[in-house]
Amino acid sequence: MLRHETLAPEALRHVADYFGAHGGGYYFQAHHGVFASPAARDLLRQVVASSIAADPAFDEVDHGLLRYVETIVVDADPFAEPVTKTIFFDAAATIEEIRAEFTDFEVVPASVTVFGTNAGEMMLPGVHKATGIEVVLAHLGIDRADTIAIGDSYNDLEMLQHVAVGIAMGDAPQPVKDIADEVTASTTEDGVRLAFLRHGLIAA
Repeated sequence: MLRHETLAPEALRHVADYFGAHGGGYYFQAHHGVFASPAARDLLRQVVASSIAADPAFDEVDHGLLRYVETIVVDADPFAEPVTKTIFFDAAATIEEIRAEFTDFEVVPASVTVFGTNAGEMMLPGVHKATGIEVVLAHLGIDRADTIAIGDSYNDLEMLQHVAVGIAMGDAPQPVKDIADEVTASTTEDGVRLAFLRHGLIAA
């Protein structure tokens, strides 16, 4: 591990108190697991399952999300864990209201539609994928001119702008496509493979 930034326990308690009072669910991502209350895991299971049932197109990809939900740990103290990011979903408050409440977080919308209308990620300001790329480049002695990144979410914006060639997936939100250098096909249309082929990273 080259760098590990974590959220303070008081920041995590603020998240828990806020969504407990205003509705919606949340979970915490740590280095060695994902943590939530039993009620939050149950809510996430319901939200994902109902979205899959409503749209058969989600079936293959999002049944994987249901398996992911079952890996969430509910029998540990999340406030004692080295948490790096918070995910909220199916919130009663809007993204703008959540940003106004959590001025000490970077709040970005989620691109995973099955998490509900008001869903997103809350991170330490200034800590994002471009930050991680710079740490790795310095460690390996690689020039940024030799970097390519592929992303499909709002949490990829800094990364796609930072590398030499930023590629958005075909099913990414429009703001992600707008800042990318190019757009490949969607996740279900082999978009990553096609981008790798186009840039000579793999053989046909």
